[in-house]
Amino acid sequence: MGTDADLPVLTTDQADRLRAEARAAFARRGVDVTGDGAELRAGDRRFPLHTVAQKVRQADEQYWPQVIDAHVGALFGTPDSADDLTDDDLLAGTYLRLLPDDFAPDPAAFRYVRPVAAGLVAALAVDLPQAVQVLDDATVARLDADAAWAAGHRNLAALPVEDHQVAERPDGARIHLVNGASMFVASMALTLPDLLRRTTGAEPPADGVLVAVPWRHHIAFHPIVDATALTALNDMTAYAVGAHADNPGPLSPRLYWWHDGTLTSTTHIDDAARTITPAPPAELIDILVRLRG
Repeated sequence: MGTDADLPVLTTDQADRLRAEARAAFARRGVDVTGDGAELRAGDRRFPLHTVAQKVRQADEQYWPQVIDAHVGALFGTPDSADDLTDDDLLAGTYLRLLPDDFAPDPAAFRYVRPVAAGLVAALAVDLPQAVQVLDDATVARLDADAAWAAGHRNLAALPVEDHQVAERPDGARIHLVNGASMFVASMALTLPDLLRRTTGAEPPADGVLVAVPWRHHIAFHPIVDATALTALNDMTAYAVGAHADNPGPLSPRLYWWHDGTLTSTTHIDDAARTITPAPPAELIDILVRLRG
């Protein structure tokens, strides 16, 4: 049984069963839903299945009907937006979120967001039962900005690592790949030292880490420790472009260099020529030359 394309924490058979059980649970409440991917739909309402997929993954399959029914039942008594939450509940569900710098249709409502690197900004978002909502200026001000940013960092750092794999190149270059159903997987670039500790058992190396965040459910990284970093730089540059184009929820086609808490683009995008090429900053070039001896 292969991994389901839309709910990767489950096999295809398990995901099909989840969808069928969820449709039945909605039907028992008089709601006719459609959809066979990562969400069910009833008119204009959408019901993502990522959260309940995580719940059933941790339960014995004989209890799946009860778990799914309880989840669906809770949707009818849960908040639809951040405005429906108390301050404490809002802080408990707020995460840092990495977003494209052009994410906001009305940038004037999101002046609090922070620039991260070329093409990327950091915002705050709340994980609601039916959606992930990016907080606007008014909501952040209501919470106190410092408290909101601190809560977002704390909650993101505690986000479970669902799927961690390592791709090894012929020269020994090791590229770490982290995937998950959460909308915040790529955002873990904002808490990268914690992610490295949990996946590699080590702190970020002094020379930094190469990082790709092509879409929201995925992050790839390579700790720079030896001469294989040049292979990783070239391979990950091409990988980020392809993965950004091929997956839903695209974030950035660029490769980045994390160093001392800062992300710097290592990619040059020529819109006129429609080319994307490696363009590491001078400091990173010096590191690569030194490591190659």
